Amino acid sequence: MASFSHTVPVQASPARVWALVRDVQRVAGLFSYLQVDDVCSPQADCWVFDRQLSLPNVANLRWREHAQIVREGELQFHALGGDLTTFDGHWLVTPTGETATLTLALEYVIPEAHAPRMPAALVGYVMGQIFTSICDRVREAAEEDAE
Repeated sequence: MASFSHTVPVQASPARVWALVRDVQRVAGLFSYLQVDDVCSPQADCWVFDRQLSLPNVANLRWREHAQIVREGELQFHALGGDLTTFDGHWLVTPTGETATLTLALEYVIPEAHAPRMPAALVGYVMGQIFTSICDRVREAAEEDAE
């Protein structure tokens, strides 16, 4: 199982960052390689949706995901099935005065049937770069909204 954790400072209000993080469709829309479809909300502060991650030369993965607000500033998520049976983590927005820090932490397994024909260390590096870019782009979008 691979794990990832990254925290970035965000020059935007915690409320603005939090509003962005819990908008799963908007966050996915920030990236050409992420897609979210069939979003439903079976209860308040809870979403279930299909996610697709399409990375040229690495992987094309699809899974059903459940995301839920567990407390103010924390959105937990996990895979319900599909190509990724292990994809568990959370977004955390922490106030730092009038700005915020944003953390993405997760654990995942890319099953061998879907793993690219690359060394595991290279796959881990590529996935780490992708998750880091997701954090950075969410930060940028929150800061752009603040202008």
